[in-house]
Amino acid sequence: MEPFKFKPRARLIRTIGDKLVSGPIAAVVELVKNAHDADATHCTIKIIARQQQTSWIEISDDGHGMTFDTIVNSWLEPATDHKVKRSHSATGRRLLGSKGIGRFAAARLGELMTLTTSAATADGRNTEITTVKIDWKEFDAQNYLDDVRIQIRRSLRPRDYPTGTTVKIKELRDNWISKEIADLNIELRRLISPIKKEDTEENIQPNSENGFSIYLDLRRALKTSKPITFDHDTETEVLKVEPAPILDSADYEVIGTFDEDGTFSGDMRFHSLGEPYSESIHESFPIELQSGQLPCGELKIRLLVFDRETESIEALISRAGLQGYGKRAARQILDDMTGVGIYRDDFRIRPYGDKDQDWLELSRRRIDNPSMRIGSNQIAGFITISDERNSNLIERSSREGLEANGSYKRLQELITKLLGSTIEPMRRKVREGTGKGKRQPRHEHFIEAAEFTWKEKILSEIPLQKRDNARLVIDHAQEELRKRIIEQIEHERILEARATLGKIIAEVLHELRNPLKSMSSLLKHLKYDWKKITSQDPEPEIKAKYLFRTEENIKQSARMEKLLTQLDPLATKRSGPPTVQDAYTHTISSIEVMHNKATDNGITIMLEGEKELNYIGYGDEIQTALINLIDNSIFWLIKQSNSRPRINITTYKESGYILIRIEDNGPGIKEDFKESVFEAGFTTKVSDGQGLGLAISKESLARTGGSLNLINSTHGCTFEIKIKEAKTHE
Repeated sequence: MEPFKFKPRARLIRTIGDKLVSGPIAAVVELVKNAHDADATHCTIKIIARQQQTSWIEISDDGHGMTFDTIVNSWLEPATDHKVKRSHSATGRRLLGSKGIGRFAAARLGELMTLTTSAATADGRNTEITTVKIDWKEFDAQNYLDDVRIQIRRSLRPRDYPTGTTVKIKELRDNWISKEIADLNIELRRLISPIKKEDTEENIQPNSENGFSIYLDLRRALKTSKPITFDHDTETEVLKVEPAPILDSADYEVIGTFDEDGTFSGDMRFHSLGEPYSESIHESFPIELQSGQLPCGELKIRLLVFDRETESIEALISRAGLQGYGKRAARQILDDMTGVGIYRDDFRIRPYGDKDQDWLELSRRRIDNPSMRIGSNQIAGFITISDERNSNLIERSSREGLEANGSYKRLQELITKLLGSTIEPMRRKVREGTGKGKRQPRHEHFIEAAEFTWKEKILSEIPLQKRDNARLVIDHAQEELRKRIIEQIEHERILEARATLGKIIAEVLHELRNPLKSMSSLLKHLKYDWKKITSQDPEPEIKAKYLFRTEENIKQSARMEKLLTQLDPLATKRSGPPTVQDAYTHTISSIEVMHNKATDNGITIMLEGEKELNYIGYGDEIQTALINLIDNSIFWLIKQSNSRPRINITTYKESGYILIRIEDNGPGIKEDFKESVFEAGFTTKVSDGQGLGLAISKESLARTGGSLNLINSTHGCTFEIKIKEAKTHE
């Protein structure tokens, strides 16, 4: 049988340029990467205009160039594997264009391309100049790829003739106006990581002079196309593309590394509090079982966080030397430069870090807890990953993003955990100390207003004969206002306490779902087998089967009834005065509500101590606090690998008070965060918490004269509930 061969159509080349490169800016980036791979020290992008439109784009570098043989045998070979076989350049740079398709990005930019490249000849005696002219429209006109004819011309120059490559593109497919050029500048600013590379790989000698700079030349562009936001003279100067200086003036900066096991070592620096200072961070985030995650190699981290209140923006303008910029302009600069980018070999992997690419879901996290969480427009991040072999972070063939494998999930998890467990709490603590973002009691300003501090001054201006009547009117109004405020505060405190019902409802749904399914299944089968069951002589097997299933469902029903009974204290309406409550009974009820969740995760809850713990209250204050505390302990015990996770609850009396102590052998609370744990909105949970549980618990107890405190302990975490004991005659 005669073998057949593929016959690639000529338009395949156009498809590579059009489909695999998302737009003109991405196409320019691919050509800049080619300059990097050629060991260039710089690459310049020129935008040149004649008359009323952009005429051509020219991208040039001073790299080693290409010989005629390289052009014919490699450059004209689509998807060549020469960069796969040779991973580093002569000076030690890792080659970025490993897919071999970056050159065809030129087809995306315009219809006509002229490539001029100069390189040393093999014997080193001369410099060879090769010129290639391509009309990309020909690839649409011809049927097959080998029908397209490419013009190539070569010549020789003395060996001291400079090497390099220039790509000139005409008949542009996009109109390069002000916005497009501004977006290109932003993209180029993001392209190179500001994290200095420390190349320690064996057999590669780093060259201290092996830097790479990018320039944007707009001197011959249309005046109307030059962005007004550029802070240099584009008529006479060539712009060196560098990260925005505003990034070096962030309020908070985190620099460090993750090792292969997920342990972070670094520092958090604080720049907005006068003299800058730093605090060290050392946190470990092991891979959780059944998470679907895989190791993602070593990571280098630089995170820059900005506060965006008016006073913070004003301070930022001063630190960054942006005098003359208004607050709106400064915020716009932040909007353009924020975003967490992923970098490999000092170059950004698109689209991570783009304005609308929230791959860490920071905006969603911030919705849950805006006072605590950092939003996507508040952070500029630079995450440097290692090569594909060591990280398993694989770039998609389209050159746009990473494959969503287990290592990518691990990368997302590490960054969000570092933010949620350490960076955001440390930032929150500093903001509270300076008054930023600190939550005042909800009605504090109303209470102050009800003091009527202006009263005596106003009365002094009223004629003496009318002053007593005026005082009575004001005092009556003041008393009414105080009463209404107190009623409103009490009402809202009750509503806040009821927020705990969300967790309880989740547990109830979990506990009721399976019994209800079992009962529903039994009823369906009874209906199906009804005639067999009710016959005069039913089969023994049928009778035995349904007897067993009925008994099991009776047990399930009793369990449901017991669970609902335990919830009665939370359904109590506070329409009357408080009554005598038994704290021990409410403790047992709380444990039983959380028992199955603890058991399902291999956690033991132990209760010991005194009974008959009477106090005056409503009942739900104890249960609200205990359910929150037990739920928190379960959460952190799950996160920490512990061979014998446990929660110990002890009840006792002391000096006229009832005390309930809740201890666990989890990771505990950092010393720095102990003063903040009861603040509404404060949490060290990465994305699962809103920071309300402990605040609600403390508030719930305070309404009946009780208290909730964090007790110092050497291991795990210990909280203590304290409430006044009711005497038997009360």
